[in-house]
Amino acid sequence: MEIRSIICPNNDAIAFLQAWMPEALVESSQFYCPSALSDVPSMARDIIYRRQLQTLVIHNVHSTHPNVFDDQEDRIRDVLTLNAAEEQFEVVIAAPTVFIMLFETQEIFRAVFGNQATEYLSLMGSYDPERAMREGGTCAAEIIGNIDSTMRERLRNTPTARRILEGITTLDVKPFTHENGGHFAEHRRPPQMRHWD
Repeated sequence: MEIRSIICPNNDAIAFLQAWMPEALVESSQFYCPSALSDVPSMARDIIYRRQLQTLVIHNVHSTHPNVFDDQEDRIRDVLTLNAAEEQFEVVIAAPTVFIMLFETQEIFRAVFGNQATEYLSLMGSYDPERAMREGGTCAAEIIGNIDSTMRERLRNTPTARRILEGITTLDVKPFTHENGGHFAEHRRPPQMRHWD
């Protein structure tokens, strides 16, 4: 039974999360990502309104500056609180993207990139993980296909994975119910739908 929605930046991020997250969390979650005409906050707002489930929002900030993290998190919370109660969502910032997990420990970095695991590639991965993956001669699909039980455990212990798992734990204990929609139900309004001519 699905008990939560998880909004991810893109399909590769969804596949990557599903590859290392505990199976029980994957099975009890519905994953979504924005289209080319949308973004994570707007998609999250729409999904929260339509699905009426608690929602974890994972947002890539494409930056390594802490002030940017705070600004982006505040912006997402501002967008979501227009249509949802605080009990209904939790935000996790991935900096710069969720694929930073591949570069957060030397153990994972060497296992994924093998002979390509140079200091230069590690530095590149710290600020542009997707580019570093390309430079290292691999792609998200190949990395995901090679994740075994040992790698799954290593990934779950990275700082980014712990923040995501803690976000789910925090979300799941928030006092939201379908019946009252949190304390905000009577103020909820539908998201603004855009029509493209």
